[in-house]
Amino acid sequence: DHVRHGMAFWWDVLYRERTARGTPHAEAMAELRAWKRWRWEEQERRLADLFGPRALEPAGELDRPLTVDELKAMAASPHVRIGDHTHRHLALPLYTDEEVRDSLRASAHWLQRTIGVAPVSFAYPYGSLDDRAMRLVREAGHRVGLAYDKGPVGRDDLHADGLMRVRRNTLTGSLDITTQCHNLFVGAAPAR
Repeated sequence: DHVRHGMAFWWDVLYRERTARGTPHAEAMAELRAWKRWRWEEQERRLADLFGPRALEPAGELDRPLTVDELKAMAASPHVRIGDHTHRHLALPLYTDEEVRDSLRASAHWLQRTIGVAPVSFAYPYGSLDDRAMRLVREAGHRVGLAYDKGPVGRDDLHADGLMRVRRNTLTGSLDITTQCHNLFVGAAPAR
């Protein structure tokens, strides 16, 4: 929904508005962590109460999501695969089974219509997962689930259950891509 509607992410809005009002970085970050325990409706309601009904409008290039056209252009690259992340960045353990299923269906359906490919990977928002969330993500047709844990991916991560909790890593500009990928994988070639 953030891409579809051009909405800023709540954490960017909260940090932007708090620091603009003089809140120290550490205090703003502590508030961000606390807000992760709330459902998206509560997060957005509080933003509107604190900063006005247009709080989720991006303030500029740094806090806007991709546009639909930018997403389509990325998805057209043979080197990019677009995964799922729910329709509103849901911390899955906070929602009922049906709410999770509805969100997964909505986001997968929109991605399928928009980029022409159904997502097969899923990154858990906030890295928030439990056995129930992994089961629901798998039932929705996803073959890989990316957790928030960082570190090398080893053999234990590549069995069927492990594929729903693979470590999520960020590639940076500090090393060449081949070295970074090699450092992130330890063990046998990934299962197909």
